[in-house]
Amino acid sequence: MKPPSKLCSTDSESIGREFIASWSQYISLLETNSEQDVLNLLNLLESVRVKWQKSEAETNYYKEKLAKSEENNNELKTANERLNGKLLHCQSSLNRVSQSKDAIEDELEQYKKQWEKLRSVLKDGDEAFISDGLLTIINNVPKPLTKSRQNTTTSKALYFYLNV
Repeated sequence: MKPPSKLCSTDSESIGREFIASWSQYISLLETNSEQDVLNLLNLLESVRVKWQKSEAETNYYKEKLAKSEENNNELKTANERLNGKLLHCQSSLNRVSQSKDAIEDELEQYKKQWEKLRSVLKDGDEAFISDGLLTIINNVPKPLTKSRQNTTTSKALYFYLNV
């Protein structure tokens, strides 16, 4: 037997096959009610878009919050450094005051010893001896921290001598 002759060209044959495939797909879509599936897919895509927008807004919110927190953190670090500087200054000032206090207490102790010596001299009652002893005691007083304190201390010693 002889093969049948072709009724149409190869191009016409391929176009016909594409048409039949498309028609078959169309029919299958109609039978499975795929329009509803397409609408469901669109709704799903819309919900995904909305969720994405919400997550993007949330991300932006947290980025802003993070930026504010970092800014506050930097301000607090600066304030902490400033306060640490003030603390160090106060500690050094307190140390100087403490050393000055110790020196003044030592000086006061020396004056108390000199006062006791003066008191013992005053008990004896000899005027010449008292004036010589007083001058010796005043001249033997340790050097005070400041010149103004020496004048005040010397004046106080003379005041006590004259009023006793």
